[in-house]
Amino acid sequence: MKKNKLVNIISIIALLLMIGGCKKSESVDRPLGLSSSPTPTSPIAVAPTITPTIALTSDPTTEPTTAPTTVPTTAPTASKRANELQAKDFEIIYKDVVVKLGVVPEEILDKLGQGGANENNNYGFVGWSPDNKYKYYSHEYESFDLYTKINVVEGTSVISQVNLNDIPTNRGIKKGNTYNDMINTYGQPMSANKDNGETYFEYKLKDKFIKFGVNDNKIIEDITLSFEL
Repeated sequence: MKKNKLVNIISIIALLLMIGGCKKSESVDRPLGLSSSPTPTSPIAVAPTITPTIALTSDPTTEPTTAPTTVPTTAPTASKRANELQAKDFEIIYKDVVVKLGVVPEEILDKLGQGGANENNNYGFVGWSPDNKYKYYSHEYESFDLYTKINVVEGTSVISQVNLNDIPTNRGIKKGNTYNDMINTYGQPMSANKDNGETYFEYKLKDKFIKFGVNDNKIIEDITLSFEL
């Protein structure tokens, strides 16, 4: 009897084991919650690359509004130079009388007097030109010396030269000023010549000249305005 009960118990245990094994096999073949034909995995959405937009304040192709510095391509013309000689550079004012080169001297001599020229010194006679065509006379005033040139053939006369003593030029340069004063006022001279310890710097406008005599210390000692026929 006991033997039969033991056999029955073993049979029941074996049956339970068989049932449990079948369920386990089914769970391995088909995972819980998934069908036999799983849905293909959806592609991962890739966020598009966004290029940041930079706000431009102006058209990048537009040139800068600031005007470029203009580089002169030619030297300034003589008419634009600040130190260009003018007709007034060849005249002085003395006692409210304008003394000009190249004009007839009678009116000026009448106003200013003969400047020491009289019969005792042959009326200021200086000499003749090399060709004996012209005679020169000197009239010495307090601030300048005036020279006249007389054409003995034609009988005409002009003021040919003025030597400045303590009167300035029309631009304010006078004896005692420096070489640098001359350069700053008149610019570079047209010529320079050494004579008797002085260097003479010359400026020219047509047939009229300004000559400055400068010593070795660069001090102006002589100033002459002259006119050549």
